[in-house]
Amino acid sequence: MAVGIESLTALKALRVSGHQLPRLLVMFDHGQEWIARLIADILGYTCRFVDEESAMGSLGEVAVIGIEGCNVRDVKGLDRVVLATHCIDEGERDGKLIQACDYEFLYSQNDPATSRKELVRFLGFTLGQAEPHDEISRKQRSTMLSLALPDVRRALPDLDIVSIGADAIELRVDLLRDTTGDGQYDFIPSLEFVGEQVMLLRQRTDLPLVFTIRPTNGNGRFPTDNPELCYSYLRKAIQWGCEYIETELSMPEVIRRKLAAEKGNTKIISSWYDLSGAFMWSSPVAERLFRLGAVYGDVVKMVAGTKTQDENHELESFRSMVQRDYPQSLFCGVNLGAVGQPSRSMNKVLTPITHPLLKGNAAPREMSAAQINSTLYATSHLPALDIYASSDERHHTANFYTQCLNELSLPYTLHTTSPANLSASLSRPNFGGCTITPSLSVKQTPCLPILSAAASSIGKVDAITVRSTSSAPALLADNLAHRAIIGTLTSAFVPSAYTSRSAIVLANNESSAAEALYALGILGVATIYTIGFEATSGIENVMTKRIGGLEELSRIEEPVVVITALPARQAKCIAPVLTLLAEVGVKGTTRDDRARGVLLNLEGKGTSEAAEIAEHLGWKTFDAVDVQCRFVAETLRQVCGVRVPIAVVQRMGGCVFA
Repeated sequence: MAVGIESLTALKALRVSGHQLPRLLVMFDHGQEWIARLIADILGYTCRFVDEESAMGSLGEVAVIGIEGCNVRDVKGLDRVVLATHCIDEGERDGKLIQACDYEFLYSQNDPATSRKELVRFLGFTLGQAEPHDEISRKQRSTMLSLALPDVRRALPDLDIVSIGADAIELRVDLLRDTTGDGQYDFIPSLEFVGEQVMLLRQRTDLPLVFTIRPTNGNGRFPTDNPELCYSYLRKAIQWGCEYIETELSMPEVIRRKLAAEKGNTKIISSWYDLSGAFMWSSPVAERLFRLGAVYGDVVKMVAGTKTQDENHELESFRSMVQRDYPQSLFCGVNLGAVGQPSRSMNKVLTPITHPLLKGNAAPREMSAAQINSTLYATSHLPALDIYASSDERHHTANFYTQCLNELSLPYTLHTTSPANLSASLSRPNFGGCTITPSLSVKQTPCLPILSAAASSIGKVDAITVRSTSSAPALLADNLAHRAIIGTLTSAFVPSAYTSRSAIVLANNESSAAEALYALGILGVATIYTIGFEATSGIENVMTKRIGGLEELSRIEEPVVVITALPARQAKCIAPVLTLLAEVGVKGTTRDDRARGVLLNLEGKGTSEAAEIAEHLGWKTFDAVDVQCRFVAETLRQVCGVRVPIAVVQRMGGCVFA
């Protein structure tokens, strides 16, 4: 049943950075207190529980409060962001109360390991600390994999493979089929079924989700004459933390305005469809429709039926006009059918794509990423490039890079070379980028091009990328290892969990810990205590202090992260530090009362005595393989322009990095 738009309250703004407290109220099902503790832990706090609403006032500025949902009568007027959590295996709950909440997180079974990964993404996005739209808007070309399926379970086994190269995943909600026991299905899928479908996708991918409800006049299934029904589903998508929702320009302006006011950190794709074949891109109407879409849309999407190739040329002229006259607006424009297929390869923003392993396309003549790249190359819109893997030893990941490039039919050739030949490689006319393992010293490598801020500060270069400028392509010497460290650390906690906290770094010298120090500075750590070396180069807004012994270590505040860059032969030096932290940390507290931390071993692999101690503390542990996998993913993204799911790299990493 449709929900009246006036009965729903606007979402509270949720953006936490620096030293701000999130001020979060977590509602949970009976017996599910662990989910509230997990949410607080991911945010870097502990959870305080209350049995009734009136008790919340006495807790003042406590960051995270947990309460069982059955003890809540009304959340309106609360000065906290309200996050409802629900285990879908636990049965029904108060739907009206949930509608009044700011956000809702769905999960299945009591599985903290799986839920943590989903919650880190969910909380990072709703807190405004992860902004996938910014990355997509910076790309020269971006794509979204369209799932036009009655049930996403059909795509889950191959989702990692079919999403290689995609920047987002579109869920066609209007094509879902909520099947009943007798094999029949409702024409409109229930919100419960749609929520479960979103949850299933979240468990398998960290790509942004595009929540699309297409009405019948846009070649979809939702009734055109019931915009309030569309509104109730789109608002629910905002509650579920979907990164994008697609709204039809044909929807009443009052609903589009209300969604724009309530969207939180979700972005709106404002779409318009004309399947008649009579639309003209060269008419004044086209620009007027674009401007109307841009009022509430972060992306304007326009789709038209096509009869002649001339209409493709008109669309490209229109696209050029938009880029020239509206440079701040993102435009997705395609023509439909066999005649309009070339426009799909020419589109630059969130082009809908499919994959041969997916059964069913969202639109006729939809193309795969490989088909689009092949077309672009054949029409001279995608140049052939040489990518280099520079290493003193055999580059174990070269074959994997080649497999990913071939999967997408990119006209790139991977060459292995040595650091001694780097200068010659940079001067080649078709140079497209280079990954360097191990990294090169900035001071000892005079042939390097312009340095990024990270490479300059760290003093090491492990990648050279090609960046487009208004005049000509420019080379940039970069450091991606620090991004891999940040990615590893923020896979366990949101970025703000590290802000204004302390960290410990163990190393034999500053150079071996340079990437870790820079990464901690980016995350906003306030104090870094060093063991085994003294940090002399200085990190902006971070105090560094060398620890001389265990007695001095016992007097510092409990750190949120311990990073070691000690070689494997010195691994035994780490355990005493963790042991002391365990003894200091437990004084006067229980395990559930303490915020957890992270142990990151940049040199070690597998289990160790230090890792066992950290796990006993309830800390998350990561080793060199975790960081190297993220480095490979980051290299593919920055050097080759290819986004590969981290799960694919991790499956490869066990044999390559072991």
